[in-house]
Parts: sequence; structure tokens; C-alpha cells
Amino acid sequence: QHRAHVRILFESYMRDIEQHSAHSQQLLFPEEIELSTDDVLHFNKLEVALKDVGFNFSILTKNRLKIDGIPALLNASGIAPLINEMIANSRNTGSDTKVDMYESIALALAKTAAIKSGQQLTSEEMTDIIDRLFACQNSNFTPDGKSIHTTLTQSELLAKFG
Repeated sequence: QHRAHVRILFESYMRDIEQHSAHSQQLLFPEEIELSTDDVLHFNKLEVALKDVGFNFSILTKNRLKIDGIPALLNASGIAPLINEMIANSRNTGSDTKVDMYESIALALAKTAAIKSGQQLTSEEMTDIIDRLFACQNSNFTPDGKSIHTTLTQSELLAKFG
């Protein structure tokens, strides 16, 4: 269920980015983040992409940010670690292409916002996840290549349980 929800949210964030329709929720208590000099360089590469997915921020000093708004559906707790993770991903991949940056940011957001493995869901919630998953462009794998579900043929089932 976690992987399915990651796929659903990833495609939703990517659609918002492509259509420039990302929604932002304002924080009641803005969060300030201190960045190293190296992190500032990587943050500058991500700045436009972060705004495109719904982050609102202002630069207080050359190494300090104030986050005023975050993408809709994202929990307000743990914003600093998420920003630091996205900066680390940018540093590790070294990719400067806009598409790669958007995909990396959308994946980090989706993983953070997705329901957790083992979380109890109602029947309606399960049905909703399944319906939304199969409406995705790729319902078989997460954006980072992990399998979401497996389809077994009748002969495979008989071989295993027959």
C-alpha cells in the first residue's frame, strides 16, 4: 500500500508541475533552515523546481531560509530534513536537467506524504488506492523501480497451490 501510494502521489506531483498547478499550504509557524555553503549552491539549482511543486520560502541570509508554505498533502513536520534530503539527492545525482530535478523532488515528496506500510486502511480507502493506482501511467512499479504488485496467471496459481 505504501508503494502504491508513492506511485499515485508521484504522478500527481508531476502532473501539478507540468501543468503549473501545484497547491501550497501556508505554515502557521514558518520553519527556518540553516544551510552549509555547499548546500546553498545545490539549493539554488533546486529553487525554481521547489517553487513549482508548492514550496514558498524567503532567503533570510546567504545561508538561512524561511519556509512559509509547503506542497498540499505534505505534513508540516519534518520539513528541514526533507529539504536537506532533496539537496543531498541533487548533490549525489549531479543532474542539472529540469526533468531529473522535478522527478527527484516529486519522488521525495511522494515518499514523505505516502501512507506508511502496515497502516490500517478501511475497505473504502483500499478500494480508492487500487482505483487510483490502476489509473496511473505505470501501476506496476514505484518511480524508483520497486515492484508494487504481481499478477499471477491461473496456471502459476495452480502450480503454487494446486
